[in-house]
Amino acid sequence: MRSYRSHRSCRSYSDAYDTAFAWRTSRGFFDRLWGRHVPPGGEPVEEINSAEAEARLAAQPTTQLLDVREPEELDEDGFIPGSVHIPMPEIESRWSELDPARPIIVYCAAGMRSYNVGCYLAGRGFTAVASLRGGLRAWHGEIARRSDGRRT
Repeated sequence: MRSYRSHRSCRSYSDAYDTAFAWRTSRGFFDRLWGRHVPPGGEPVEEINSAEAEARLAAQPTTQLLDVREPEELDEDGFIPGSVHIPMPEIESRWSELDPARPIIVYCAAGMRSYNVGCYLAGRGFTAVASLRGGLRAWHGEIARRSDGRRT
């Protein structure tokens, strides 16, 4: 394994750290890898919380719920009943399975993947797209908080 010092541009661990930090904080690095961003050809979408999502589902029963997590995550954490599961890596080839004329709420584990997929769908003609802020974790937390009045 190479150490940081073996890289010719780094004279010490601290130089290596500074170099890595500068690279990581360069324009858009975190947004491209881990953050919310609008993909090429996409459009920004609204982020809603769990209560807003429940209200929309009750008011508009035709609203589609799209789960973009990986299959292993479904096995571990469950899913919101009535959701369609299309993992994020497959969305480009499978988005036509969804109805662009119907409202859609996209969710993942924490809300980042769902925002990115929502932007992608909005760029493909979906007009009423929302991302569940906080993802399934927030959804489960809100339900647990309401059931006994305490956070679990």
